[in-house]
Amino acid sequence: MSCFADNNEFASLSTCGECGLMGPLDKVEQHYLDSHCVDGNDSCNEIEYTEDPQLEDPEECETENITSLGEKSLIARPTNRGHKSDGNNEWCEAETRLLLDKYESYLKHVGPMKKFKRKKNMWQQISKDIETISNITKTPTQCENRYKTILKRKKKAVDNNNQTGRNRVPVEYEAELAKIAALDDSFEPEVLRDSRNVKTAEKPGNDQKSLKRKRERSVQEVLMDISKQKEEARERRHKEKMKMLEKITNSIHNGPDESQITLVDVFKKLISIEQKADKTQSTVEKIKEDLDREKSKISEIERENSALKEKVGKLEHSIRKNNFLVFGLPQTEDISEIIEHLSNALEIKLSLSDFNNVYRIGDKAKSNLPIKFETLTYFKKLEVLRNTAKLKGKNINIVQDLNKEDQKINKELRGFLNTAKQNKIKSNIRQNKLIINNKEYTLSELTADPGIVRRRGEEEEQFEQSGTKRRNISPPEQPISKKNQKENSSGRSIQTRGTSKY
Repeated sequence: MSCFADNNEFASLSTCGECGLMGPLDKVEQHYLDSHCVDGNDSCNEIEYTEDPQLEDPEECETENITSLGEKSLIARPTNRGHKSDGNNEWCEAETRLLLDKYESYLKHVGPMKKFKRKKNMWQQISKDIETISNITKTPTQCENRYKTILKRKKKAVDNNNQTGRNRVPVEYEAELAKIAALDDSFEPEVLRDSRNVKTAEKPGNDQKSLKRKRERSVQEVLMDISKQKEEARERRHKEKMKMLEKITNSIHNGPDESQITLVDVFKKLISIEQKADKTQSTVEKIKEDLDREKSKISEIERENSALKEKVGKLEHSIRKNNFLVFGLPQTEDISEIIEHLSNALEIKLSLSDFNNVYRIGDKAKSNLPIKFETLTYFKKLEVLRNTAKLKGKNINIVQDLNKEDQKINKELRGFLNTAKQNKIKSNIRQNKLIINNKEYTLSELTADPGIVRRRGEEEEQFEQSGTKRRNISPPEQPISKKNQKENSSGRSIQTRGTSKY
């Protein structure tokens, strides 16, 4: 029932919210109780008072009878309303059910990394949905207050029903609230149960201000409980297995029909397991065959790669075979002048026709760059290398043009070469091999047996003491072919090539 009271000439009049009857307050109240009250008890006579709809926080309060109206304009309406009101702050049953339905739908989407970061955003969306569906404007605050009011009514109804001697009050929207309670963890269940005890949630009374807090268990107690639960589960599984075995045994001994059925089931199960095992085995074999094929392909690729590397190494060695590098020559761009300077330092005759190309290598910004000499014949290179001893004290150094792999091998061989020279053993490095008394040793042989150099030194000592001399056999020098090329005294200008390293 809705009744309006103001300090004007209509202060004594009220209006029925169901049929619109207007009259004195006491008569309208009696009219509502006689004509519109569904139940015959006092439960339908509860009147809810709220402040004017323009108030921001419409806190609702309930009373059993209308006693008096204050100076403010109040609206009184029955708790169980079924009509749609024109006021912005009044809720009908359809609007309330729509509110609860949307709350249930959106509740699981509230939280971090979800659709609604906070419940405030959810209430805003519910307000928009109500306006879209019902064409009624409800603010997010009104939606939230309406939901809180429903929860308060439910709490009061449950408290009333739990007390003896009270008439039972139906819980409004019980089905909708039950669905929400299954999703919302803010609802406290009436009965709590754990592995140790059963606890009933009690409401604080007037004489009891706070509940006793549950005693916190220590870590040791928790671990003991977990261990006990695991032991009980293990014992339970063991008993179930024993019961199953006992059942199978009894079925075999009870009669031919039951034993036959049980054995058939067992055989079917075994056949099914065998079929699955065969299928798995075939799959494994197929995978194994595929792996074998892939391994063979990989092995073939590795062999081809090794052969290709060997060919590239041979080709690179062949290209660098006639080359050597010279450090310490003057920084001039005249090839003829450079060749003449090298010829004077080695005290041999060198001309421009002996070389295929001469150029500097390395970074142009740096000084004292090495010069690469590409000879026309390998014997000319040997002639230069044999006379490198004459460069002592002239700040000129000549090395062979080696790739990175050969440089690494020669670096390790020089360690064995120094050991041999310390033992006064005649030795040198030639073509990635250490020559000791005209006998060649590879790096792998020296690494596997480092005592070779020492033993060769002892053998050399024994030969010297016995007076036997070893014959050093060296290949005879072949005559160098002379080419009819005119030597340009001005020479070709030397070029600096890139930043390639030797």
